[in-house]
Amino acid sequence: MSRPVRLLWLTAAAGLLTAGAVLAQQPAAPRPSPTTQTAAQHIQQLEADLQRERDARAEIEATSRSTAEALARTQHERDDLAQQVKSLQALAAKDDLAAARQRIAALEPLVPTSDRIRAMLQTMARLDARDDVLVDAADATPLAARVREAIANYRALLATLPLDAWQAAVASDAPPAAGPDGRARTIQPHLKNAAPAPELLLLDGGCASSAPGGQAAPCIRNLAVSRNAISFDEFDAFARATDRALPADNGWGRGRRPVINVSFADAGAYAAWLRDQTGLPIRLPTEAEWVFAAGAAGARYPWGDAAPNADDLANCRSCGSPWDGSRTAPVGAFAPNPRGLFDMAGNVWQWTCSDGTPEAACPATAERRIAKGGSWFNRKEDLAIAARQLLPAASRLPTVGIRVVMTAGASP
Repeated sequence: MSRPVRLLWLTAAAGLLTAGAVLAQQPAAPRPSPTTQTAAQHIQQLEADLQRERDARAEIEATSRSTAEALARTQHERDDLAQQVKSLQALAAKDDLAAARQRIAALEPLVPTSDRIRAMLQTMARLDARDDVLVDAADATPLAARVREAIANYRALLATLPLDAWQAAVASDAPPAAGPDGRARTIQPHLKNAAPAPELLLLDGGCASSAPGGQAAPCIRNLAVSRNAISFDEFDAFARATDRALPADNGWGRGRRPVINVSFADAGAYAAWLRDQTGLPIRLPTEAEWVFAAGAAGARYPWGDAAPNADDLANCRSCGSPWDGSRTAPVGAFAPNPRGLFDMAGNVWQWTCSDGTPEAACPATAERRIAKGGSWFNRKEDLAIAARQLLPAASRLPTVGIRVVMTAGASP
């Protein structure tokens, strides 16, 4: 090895030895002390607790909003129940069991064991469970207290009714299951998905004394008519099954209130769905059929010739009911007409398939269709059997609902 190369090799080796000595003198990285580890874990726990509290606060805010909405609906139901209590007490004084039977049936969806009340009780339980966690949710406890007070008042109203005694009396005075011809008076369709379906009442046949629009007076045979206007419960089942948007309830509540904000096409689609579900020839009524079902031949109103002036006849702008001019009443809240049908006057107008032309009772297409019956918003005069509205078929109004019919024995 030459001398220059040996010197270069010795110089490199010395540099490596020096670097190794310097590295050896470097202190090792300090290990975290037990105290430092505990502090870090504590900070992580605090952050996790803070996130849980944020999540809980978000839940309580959402729950509070939904409970406030439920409370508003319950207030409407309390008003409805108060009206039912008042009517039943009046019927008790008159010993009118037949009418009481219908009122008790109308009370069934208002009892505090309904799904809505159970849901509200569950909401209150969630509120109570959060009271010791959320110091900032100052409105949670007052809101729960308001809901509790509403439900307590609701139950207190129900307690004023001697339901056991009434039910026993009504059971002994039940209507006949069949008419003089032996046919069942009521037809209860059963839907494939067990959804709620309207009960239909088979009417006695007869001929009308007159007909709307200058048409020849028809003779009606084998006509079955839904006992009530179609409720939100019934229509919502159809809407969910067919992926349709639910119609608005204007903040008045759904359940047993009549469906509103539905067009003629919506009504026809609902009837077609019932046909498919049940195999029965269910459809919308013609105007002549609606008139026949509304009341006795020649009568001005479904209950007779006197204008409504008592709170047990109808819901209109000045009929005397607690819902007058403000909102719909639950279906079946008033006495039935002589044919056993409810709300043939007031509460909501009802679509017919007629367009007002004598040539076709139920044309396949028409820009306008006739609605019958008057509504919560209308004057007493609009509740007359002869009154009619010719509405745009596409309109969706908070005053218009649905009633369905079928011809017994006809093919779907």
